[in-house]
Amino acid sequence: MEPMHQLGLRIALTVGAVDLLKQGWGLRSTAVECPELPSHWAIRLKPQDWPEQCSCALLHVDELQVYTLASGAADVAAVVGGNPMAAVRDRTSGRGKDRMLHWEVLRLECNEGEDFLTVLDRETLPRQQSNMADELSATLLQPATRTVN
Repeated sequence: MEPMHQLGLRIALTVGAVDLLKQGWGLRSTAVECPELPSHWAIRLKPQDWPEQCSCALLHVDELQVYTLASGAADVAAVVGGNPMAAVRDRTSGRGKDRMLHWEVLRLECNEGEDFLTVLDRETLPRQQSNMADELSATLLQPATRTVN
């Protein structure tokens, strides 16, 4: 039940974030309108945790429907009908009470002949790895303290 719980949590966070964005939350000025948000949001799944090795879920935030997909671009194109999708580059940090949700929302197009999962991973994963390297570098650059007895 753990994978279903994780997907449900991600769906709840996504629907809430979309609602806040549509209300203008996070805009620097009230004179600026929120850009039009895609209706479909891609959520990467671990295939080994899902029947039929589903590797992606597409959430339609307006209709609250979820489609799980086992393969790439053909399935995605059939669901979204050529419309752009959104995906999240998750840079959340911390634990417990110190946890800070930090999402970068990306707009993705599903081009013919391109594997959607490759595009999704390319756009959402490298920055996370880079962020981890930045955190490690910052930690290593902090002055070391040592107690000598």
